[in-house]
Amino acid sequence: LWPRAFFQSCACRPRGDARAAEREARMVTAASLSCPNCGGPLALHAPDRTERVGCPNCNSLIDVNQGKLSFLKSLGAGKYKPDIQIGSFAEFEGANYMALGFVVRSVEIDGLRYNWSEYLLYHPHIGFRWLVNSDNHWSFVQAVAPGDISDDGHIGYKGKKFRIFQDAPARVEYVMGEFYWKVEVGETVQATDYVKPPEMLSREMTVNRKKGSKIETGEVNWSLGTYVPRKEIEQKFNVQLQSPSNIAPNQPFLYKSVYPYWAVLAAILFIIALVALVTSGSNDVMTKSFHFEPL
Repeated sequence: LWPRAFFQSCACRPRGDARAAEREARMVTAASLSCPNCGGPLALHAPDRTERVGCPNCNSLIDVNQGKLSFLKSLGAGKYKPDIQIGSFAEFEGANYMALGFVVRSVEIDGLRYNWSEYLLYHPHIGFRWLVNSDNHWSFVQAVAPGDISDDGHIGYKGKKFRIFQDAPARVEYVMGEFYWKVEVGETVQATDYVKPPEMLSREMTVNRKKGSKIETGEVNWSLGTYVPRKEIEQKFNVQLQSPSNIAPNQPFLYKSVYPYWAVLAAILFIIALVALVTSGSNDVMTKSFHFEPL
């Protein structure tokens, strides 16, 4: 059975360039900095966008504030390892994206916690995309404008109707690399996924927080994930990945070509049965009289 932990939602972070406008004025002049915790080198590939970075030398979470770095917390060493190297490049949609960040998230279902990983992809002229790996199934994810989503009892996007797959809180477990928002380990959002293979439409809503006597309204973001075969990811990044052992909720069925053959076979069987019925004649199989005593 497919574990109900597959999230294309890339939960707990803003989508695409949702907040890019307010950050355009923030310019970090230095791209090569030192970790304030261990002193190791930190190369910022998107210095004008980066707000958090995970140090690869000491596994610390670092806050970036206009080029100034400050230590936040230790993330623990060697707990999670990315399958795709941070800083590597791959082509998607005709553009060459860099793997900028690595996030591990989890969801708890029936008392069990399931993890999946996400890679933040970056192109300086296009912006951000995501590559999601859940149970060795991969999806390419990009932001969707909330105004493009329809809800008439069924969630729709560009004329397609999606069915709900899962609705549960998703939590950040680990981060590595650069991020364009202030990511925190332990952050939680309510993530809802809707599927129509090979696509998955995801809604993320930040959990409402109490600020004084007021309740802050949760931010809602939408994204669209498209299933990508594992071998295609291997070719793009020149890596060897594990094979999936189950079926993803947005994985397309690859054997639709068998349907016409089944239809022809069913028609042949029907014709054979009809011919046998017509040509069999009306032969008596058994004749017997029964007498029932009155009640």
